[in-house]
Amino acid sequence: MHKFDESFVDILIQFENDRKWMSVQNWMVETPAFIQSNKTLLEAAKVMKELKLDFLPIVDPHHKPYGVVTPKDVMEAF
Repeated sequence: MHKFDESFVDILIQFENDRKWMSVQNWMVETPAFIQSNKTLLEAAKVMKELKLDFLPIVDPHHKPYGVVTPKDVMEAF
């Protein structure tokens, strides 16, 4: 997972003040990958590998966000 340092965030804040069009809606993935909470860690690992993801959102049966799983989580489990 990527982390931002404070100076980078400060630059983004200044840039956003100059350009209000910088909405996350303009940059979001419209059909993000996810996995349902009743799936296995192996299934999650396969999805992350196939899609080259750093994390995979987990959703409940109603597709509401429930949490995330990372490759590190999978490796720690095994």
